[in-house]
Amino acid sequence: RSSDLPQKPQQQYSPAPSPSNAATPLVAAYAHPHIEQGVPLYNDCANNVGQGGVNVATKFVVQGYKDVWAAVIFILLTLAVIGVGSYNFKHNFSVVTDETNNMGTVTWGDFHPATYFQWAGIGIVTGFGSGIVSLGIFYCAPQVSIVAANVLVALVFVGLGVVYIYLGFIYGAVLMFIVAAIRLVILYLYRKHIPISGLILKQATILSKRQPMTTIIAFLTLLVCAGWCCFAFATAYPTIADAWNNDDDSDSNTGGMIAMWFFFLFSCFWASQVAFNVGHTTNCGVTATWYFCGQDSMPSNPTLHSAKRAITTSFGSVCLGSLLVAILRTMRYMLRSATGSRGFCACIALCFLGCLESLVRLFNHYAYAYVAIYGCSFVDGARKTMNLITTSPYLVLFNNLLVNGMLMMFSLVVSVVMGVAAFYITKAQQQNDPKNAGRSNYDDDYWLGYSVIFAVISAVSCLITMMQMFRVIDSASTTLLVCLSEEPQLIFATNPEFANELAARAADAGITVPGSVHSPTNGTVLATAV
Repeated sequence: RSSDLPQKPQQQYSPAPSPSNAATPLVAAYAHPHIEQGVPLYNDCANNVGQGGVNVATKFVVQGYKDVWAAVIFILLTLAVIGVGSYNFKHNFSVVTDETNNMGTVTWGDFHPATYFQWAGIGIVTGFGSGIVSLGIFYCAPQVSIVAANVLVALVFVGLGVVYIYLGFIYGAVLMFIVAAIRLVILYLYRKHIPISGLILKQATILSKRQPMTTIIAFLTLLVCAGWCCFAFATAYPTIADAWNNDDDSDSNTGGMIAMWFFFLFSCFWASQVAFNVGHTTNCGVTATWYFCGQDSMPSNPTLHSAKRAITTSFGSVCLGSLLVAILRTMRYMLRSATGSRGFCACIALCFLGCLESLVRLFNHYAYAYVAIYGCSFVDGARKTMNLITTSPYLVLFNNLLVNGMLMMFSLVVSVVMGVAAFYITKAQQQNDPKNAGRSNYDDDYWLGYSVIFAVISAVSCLITMMQMFRVIDSASTTLLVCLSEEPQLIFATNPEFANELAARAADAGITVPGSVHSPTNGTVLATAV
């Protein structure tokens, strides 16, 4: 509804006068009133007037480094982990050597180690192929994908409710049925907006195909996260193992081991959040470039420029938002380790921290979009996100439940199918292998364990691969919604084909669209649509 969205006053913005934009009224009409003029982000497009006369330099400017203190703390913590970890590994390496000698030769069961990596590779290839097929489905049938995936989510909750009834957990079954009903009710109430969400999903898919570097960035962040976590665990393990095997059970020894463990754990949580959020901010910047510049006026290497800003001027903002999530996640782990999730109060506290962490992550997801679009600080991005949530709560709710839920369901369905296929294939191979006919330890339970292991390895590999591919779609759709909320009129000048189709779908859905699509200054055109 148009009443749910802020009505921005028409404020004038005066970019540096130049012959290219002096006679263009759209430059002033479309300029964001909260953006300060600075050094153009795209030097090769600084004097280039895009579609509709919108100058790139009026939108993408470098405002300087933001939240530097958070970046400094993160860098110092990283250096501390490297220093302390290297010292521990060097001086306690004998502990690892002794334990390795005591364990003897590592056995992989009746399978060659290559078999485990083979199924992991099969899962990755399957996930990548399924991701490409899914992108084609999102492009050809985005509305059907949204509806089918969300109906499937409701059916999953119904299935869980039936399982709970079978196990005797009546209250759990009732809760699952309520959640399923809520999903279906939301889908029904939002049915008129599904064509618009489908168009946004389709455009996000197109952008991911046109900018393949965004997908590469997503996988690079995954590798950085996995590499850092492996390094932190490898360097912390000698000290923890030494304290664990030491006969001295004093409080200082135990306390030192616990402090060391949580120190490295917190660094892993923070580093993983920073890595993934750098990728998210980079992808948001690429989508914003398309929105503000237009497809025909896209600068060269927009992904490289966006990534450069994400790891330089906006890196402190990324670290600050990631710090909040890392603190909450560490608190949850500490509480779970101390209580073992036993007791009513402990369960309530864990549930509260889990919900709070999810809300902060959702909040950060949109705040980073503002950081990527306008180069603002995290606090400014959070303030704009709060304004977006308070004025347009349905915008955030529907995007998170429908689009993001659809992406997650596609990933889960393909991964489950992959895991089930791996389970039955490996089980059939071993049962039909002549080498196993005469073994005394051959029975169904023996091979069942290996089949489960291979199924889990392949399913997890497939799930991670698809989720990384869909992160690009998620970032693009989020950025498009933020841009349409902040600058609903600008899209008619930069990408008129997309804007006209979006306005047409809004009209078909019965949504009031004030003004003509060719006169974007007559009012908030697309804000009502999203």
